[in-house]
Amino acid sequence: MEKWYPGHITEAKRELIDNLKMCDTVIEVVDARSPFASKNRELDKFIKGKNRILIINKSDLIEEKISINLEKNFKKKYRYVAAISAKSGKNMKRLLYILEAMFRKKKEKLQRRGVNAFPIRVVVLGVPNVGKSQIINKLIGRKVAGVANKPGFTRGKQWVRILPNVDLLDTPGILWTNSSENELKKMALIGSLKDSFHNTMGAAIHLIEIISKRGIEKAYQVVLTKEEPESVIEELTNIWKKSEEDVYKKLITDFRKGKLGLISLESA
Repeated sequence: MEKWYPGHITEAKRELIDNLKMCDTVIEVVDARSPFASKNRELDKFIKGKNRILIINKSDLIEEKISINLEKNFKKKYRYVAAISAKSGKNMKRLLYILEAMFRKKKEKLQRRGVNAFPIRVVVLGVPNVGKSQIINKLIGRKVAGVANKPGFTRGKQWVRILPNVDLLDTPGILWTNSSENELKKMALIGSLKDSFHNTMGAAIHLIEIISKRGIEKAYQVVLTKEEPESVIEELTNIWKKSEEDVYKKLITDFRKGKLGLISLESA
């Protein structure tokens, strides 16, 4: 699956292993629309023994009840979990509360050992395009880390100060290689894979399979006569007077922007 694993991400993985040695706490970010496919399972073996916060970002793009269920289920494995939206600011105060509580505990522990001067270092991890840099910018209240709605935008090492004596490292997104075909389609839909690295037809058809003909009709106020995803595509090409490739791209783009409604690609 090398084509899904660009060279700069392979290099970032090696750098990440070194960076983790300097960090106390890990903030792992996943996409609320596809939290399991966007969760980098390779991270577990690298971050053992460190404080860990799981952030379910873009939760404003799914139904509230699903967001609540995701938090509940992830809390069975992780102590600190928060469903947020860095873009809208939803629940960002919860993340700040968790961070401040963890840092206070760490500070007290170090002071008991007689250590006063210390930088607490935090690293933000996640696959591309889950909103890591956007979260950092919200935390510090100004734009420092680069933000773009495309995978692999963040480049290199960026340390930023978010609280007194707390430095945070933003990292390039790191993909994992043992993903299934359906997981890759979901990652393509949320934008974690560059469009040149995936089959737009497969991703668009997978989207229709999830939201159904009825979901397409509701989103676009059109009437379709057939249920099969391929037939839905064919009808949309006639209604919109577009090529099939343009229809694939429109469906994917509109989903990423939330124009198709509150849609979860996975069950909570």
